[in-house]
Amino acid sequence: MDTVHIDGSFGEGGGQVLRTSLSLAALLRRPVEITNIRAGRPKPGLAAQHVTCVRAAAAVCGATVSGDEIGSRQLSFEPGKPASGSYRFDVADVRPSAGSTGLVLQTVLPPLLFTGGDSRVTIRGGTNVPWSPCYEYLADVFLPALKRTGAQVTLQRTRGGWYPAGGGEIIATVEALPQPLMPFSCPLISLTRASSPLCGSPARCPTACLSTSSGARRLPRCAISPTRSRASRNASCRGPLVARAHAWRSPP
Repeated sequence: MDTVHIDGSFGEGGGQVLRTSLSLAALLRRPVEITNIRAGRPKPGLAAQHVTCVRAAAAVCGATVSGDEIGSRQLSFEPGKPASGSYRFDVADVRPSAGSTGLVLQTVLPPLLFTGGDSRVTIRGGTNVPWSPCYEYLADVFLPALKRTGAQVTLQRTRGGWYPAGGGEIIATVEALPQPLMPFSCPLISLTRASSPLCGSPARCPTACLSTSSGARRLPRCAISPTRSRASRNASCRGPLVARAHAWRSPP
């Protein structure tokens, strides 16, 4: 089968080009060659989290890989057939780091869903770190949304891991799909500005009003207000407040 060539500098030139390419390559069993990896980042090339994603995807589908090392800007990935099973991935196996456990999970989840068997995936690294989905987002937003398509994935955090130390752990259980995935639909969400119950200042703390057929729910967003400094927002991402702000569930 012909190799798919992917330019990693596309768009913002970040790591998502790499992760999506790995997921689709494993799922479709198409060899890929990725160049200019993370060209748009201050430190281009693979970091510890990205190397872990590559090796995790390779383990799931028995891929042959070259270029999976720190700083590499080019990668060759020739996948085999994805297989269910029990897997363990640790970002620290590459280098001590708070690399995101959530991003590693999102890399291997698509191929694991279509293996025809149940899988258990243990991932160690950062569970709540800046610039990546935190554990609460995965458990309370991402996976409930995925469940609407018919996918059954449960997630638990056995130990928290924050920047810069990492050392956290999540365990995902991926059940075999009983039928093809269903189309995903999401109700309309309207955003309005209102005073926040946390500070009462409409100018500085916008509040999202989530309108549904059963009424409206106010979601305080003080912890992620765009008027706050980057350092302050990053500090909030390490605590439970911003996670609770994001963990709104739609009514049944």
